[in-house]
Amino acid sequence: MLNVVRCGFQLTGRSKPSCFFFLSNYARHFLLCLGNNMALYNGLVSLQGTMNAALENEITCGVCSEVYSPVAGREPVMLPECGHTFCRECLLNLQTTAVVCPNCRQRHYSPAVEDLAVNFAQLGIAVALSNIQKSKDQGQCGKHSLPLDLWCSVSQKEICAMCYFEETKRTQHRVLTLAEKRQFTVDAIKQKSQILSQLYAMLKQCLTSDSESTCQNSYAKKLSDILRGEELGILPSSSIDKRLDSLKKVMFPAEQERRSSSRESRQETERSDDSRGSRETERPDKMQLRCVAKCEKGRKARLTWEEGQLHIYGLCKDPEEAHITLNMSDVRLLVPQENPTVFLDVADRDGPFGRITIKVWSHLRRGQQFLALCQGHLGPTLKGSAFLDVTETAGIDCLRAGRYLTENGTSSHALLDRLEWNDGHERPGRKGLVAGWSFKKAEDETLFGIALGECHIKFCCPFGEVVAGMAVVEDIAYNRTVRDVTVVEVGTAVREFAAS
Repeated sequence: MLNVVRCGFQLTGRSKPSCFFFLSNYARHFLLCLGNNMALYNGLVSLQGTMNAALENEITCGVCSEVYSPVAGREPVMLPECGHTFCRECLLNLQTTAVVCPNCRQRHYSPAVEDLAVNFAQLGIAVALSNIQKSKDQGQCGKHSLPLDLWCSVSQKEICAMCYFEETKRTQHRVLTLAEKRQFTVDAIKQKSQILSQLYAMLKQCLTSDSESTCQNSYAKKLSDILRGEELGILPSSSIDKRLDSLKKVMFPAEQERRSSSRESRQETERSDDSRGSRETERPDKMQLRCVAKCEKGRKARLTWEEGQLHIYGLCKDPEEAHITLNMSDVRLLVPQENPTVFLDVADRDGPFGRITIKVWSHLRRGQQFLALCQGHLGPTLKGSAFLDVTETAGIDCLRAGRYLTENGTSSHALLDRLEWNDGHERPGRKGLVAGWSFKKAEDETLFGIALGECHIKFCCPFGEVVAGMAVVEDIAYNRTVRDVTVVEVGTAVREFAAS
């Protein structure tokens, strides 16, 4: 009834045959299906542990008590007269004019221990058992010492079969195999990507629409329900499509009416073709709808559509009402994980005069800190901060900035720990490179410099580069009073978000 696989080997000569039993994966799953028969399960688990212990004893050298391995000197070799096996190194230590078997005291005169053949049967089993033990150690239940091969969807953690019988089965929690859990995760990522793509498209449509479009704030709640759905990742694609369609109707409820009446409007226009030139229809002034993303602490980030991209401004206190309010945690999902783009709008006493766009290398913690200063999700932002000066290093000029505003004045203390400095992160200086400027001083960890030329000297830890607005950087450095120039707006620019 149980699927049991018999494995074994027999030593030559006078040694006794030894047989061992292992429970296959099929047998394990069969036992899981038994459910209530815990005594049988516990007995079989105990039997398996006993058999594995016996197996390990058979592949252990009787002299040094070490398990055989392919490492030189630890490979098992068999004495030809009696058939007993020991590791080669131990037999070499025992060798004089003859080798006396430590087990049966049989004398062996030839061949020499160096020339004895390896017992590959025992070596193969030793290597296999070692690999099994390594895999168990990497994923083993701390309570039952069994493999973690199941996933509980409620507690969100890996569990073993005993955990399933003791807790999960009793509480009716949903349990998946690890393979099912991996597929669950892949499906969730794909469907969430599809939703985010639709979110990006809807934001574009909303932010580029005029006052004739109707938007309702319940759109934000429905979006949040989908992004945090209880069964996200196992929804059929048709269900996702239906929910997205319902979002469109909520966001633009008059869309269908406008489409249905467009044909009648065109026909009416054709009929009144003669009088169209003498009579103009007044159109209301276009008004861009206000859309914000709100964080848990109440601060808001303005969302706009500029230069063909979605712009997410840094979080700040914003008392103004908005037509649409989204959760910042949802909107941040649109920001690329790899090399996001940020912008700094700058102004002096005469007013705004340009924008600097920087690609951030977010795989570095210094890059993540700079991104946080542009988004504001860790508290402060660079909005309102002033540029410091132009300093020369390695033969090139660098424009310095990075002090953010606090309630107690300006600061440049680190927002993150373990910031990189040297240790393989150096890069040759080039025009537009953005690099850290702290020199390991804790009070200057947010300072940065923008290189204004080329050099062969390596900068300690660059974390980004200017991709647009280098002329603005040079204008600040050479044509204006640097300390009069401030960052008036800061944020993240997000290109077209497409589902993969």
